[in-house]
Amino acid sequence: MMLRHRLIPLPTARLGMYMKIARDLNRSDVRAALEVWNEELTRKFQVPSEVRFYSDIDALRHAFDTGEVNLVSTDAMPSVRHFKPEELASGFTAKLPTSASLFLLGRPGGGLEQLAGKQVDFALVNQHGYETAIELNPQLRKAGEMVDKLSFETQFFGFFSSKVSPKFQHFALRSVENMHLEPRGRQMLGVFKTDRVTRAEPIVLKPFYQLEREYRELKAKAIHRGRKP
Repeated sequence: MMLRHRLIPLPTARLGMYMKIARDLNRSDVRAALEVWNEELTRKFQVPSEVRFYSDIDALRHAFDTGEVNLVSTDAMPSVRHFKPEELASGFTAKLPTSASLFLLGRPGGGLEQLAGKQVDFALVNQHGYETAIELNPQLRKAGEMVDKLSFETQFFGFFSSKVSPKFQHFALRSVENMHLEPRGRQMLGVFKTDRVTRAEPIVLKPFYQLEREYRELKAKAIHRGRKP
């Protein structure tokens, strides 16, 4: 008796791209480049893939929860504010053309602990955005004082959902570090103004999770101590 083997289709890499990370880039070019690279992944590398674009982080989070996407691409703080470490798995990272630093601003000055409890406002801001705003309105420099700074090598990440099998993660990511060797890969890297994309694990987000915890703790202390008895 002849046995017929049924081919089991591979999972699909369903990328959800948070478009606000492209604030300094041409978003039309970003969309077009990702769509072209998506076609390349499917055609040349045999990685079934789809790409969707989101301007609302809550909508991206919902798509992640429902399985509409299983690979999320965001920058650092949206990643740590909306996704838990255990929900994320292997992925990739690249440096965007912005100053890779986050500032914690507060008023009045005096250091983190001295600020807690004075009913102040804290703000986490991207260095590039902050400096651009000051160029447009120098008076903003007086609105807050930098009390902490986190510098890092990259601020653009993409991570698979931890529900995706490690085998498929490895299969889908095998071409990432060779993107610069492919004409269409170089086209996409050019749009993002970066030279390389490398593999990454969620552990790289650890400093950002720590910064977010400190920020929330200080904000909670300020609110609590500012309440009237």
